[in-house]
Amino acid sequence: MEYFQHSLMRLLWVVVVVMLAVENGCNGCLEKERIALLQLKDSINFPNGTSLPSWEEDDNTDCCQWKGVECNSTTRRVIKLELDGERDYRRIDGYWHLNASILLPFESLRSLNLSDNHLRSFVGNEGSLMKRRLGTVQLD
Repeated sequence: MEYFQHSLMRLLWVVVVVMLAVENGCNGCLEKERIALLQLKDSINFPNGTSLPSWEEDDNTDCCQWKGVECNSTTRRVIKLELDGERDYRRIDGYWHLNASILLPFESLRSLNLSDNHLRSFVGNEGSLMKRRLGTVQLD
């Protein structure tokens, strides 16, 4: 009988851990990263672009499933942004200067591709920090 109770307790413990993991780790990226992604979208689209329509403010969408976003399957943190050619420079005149502080919430970001977006530079000191932290950066 004691063996049965011990086995049942172990099973219940596993169920609780799995449920916590599902609740906290499988419903999309972190909220601060979701907000940063939406700020990045606004920056890419400023002043009147329409790029990245799948990136919605709706809390029910999994931002790890958004176009160009890759997340770690365990932590659900953004690890890669593949956004080459997303800025519609035919609709938006001129070059783009990205405020690098938008990228700071992405603590696990290792690859950033913003090529073919007419990105002129990073604005702010955070740009050099981001370039050092990232494994791969493509800007032109």
